[in-house]
Amino acid sequence: MKHTQTLEKPTTKKASSNLFAIAQQQAPEKKSSKKDKETFQVKGLKNELSRYEELKALIKNSEAEMEVIAGTIKQAGKEKFLEVFENKGKKPESFHIADGEEKVLYIVQDAYKGDRSGMSQEKIDLFADHPEILETTTTFTFNPDVVNRIGDKLSQVIMSSKLISDEDKKNLIIATSKTTIKKGTIEKLLEFDNPAMMFELIEPIVALK
Repeated sequence: MKHTQTLEKPTTKKASSNLFAIAQQQAPEKKSSKKDKETFQVKGLKNELSRYEELKALIKNSEAEMEVIAGTIKQAGKEKFLEVFENKGKKPESFHIADGEEKVLYIVQDAYKGDRSGMSQEKIDLFADHPEILETTTTFTFNPDVVNRIGDKLSQVIMSSKLISDEDKKNLIIATSKTTIKKGTIEKLLEFDNPAMMFELIEPIVALK
């Protein structure tokens, strides 16, 4: 989408004034990441390389076991969290779960699964009786297919009715909406008839340290 202008000196070109053409020229060149890697022999590292692979496998297995154990601890922590919440009448701060001298920090965050990508419609429907705890945000972006077709015109005059067809104007903007749990919902857990069930529905992010 470059525009050239013929001058008295044919060797001189006018720089492109098209914003989309400029952006495209400045975009870094994409390189394939599927290229086969070369192998170089380095003597004296056989034991270290072998042990490194063993440790990677060990760490992977340990992480899988830790995930299972964390699930058990989080379940116990959730039950204690709800118990303390109801007894005190307010959300407890982070606390330690202990058995004898062994302990781990249990943290319930005011953040929820689906915060980034939004919840599915099926999940949203579960909150039909509590729409007040849901929040919907909409992001508007340019339709790249339309921009590629009319980028030069759009660069001159955004949404000019004389330059852009009604069909392109209608399809130019893409609206993306996502629904999430409102911040602060975890603080209001006792306002619901079944706090334990609501805890499961809103799925707050829980961390162990």
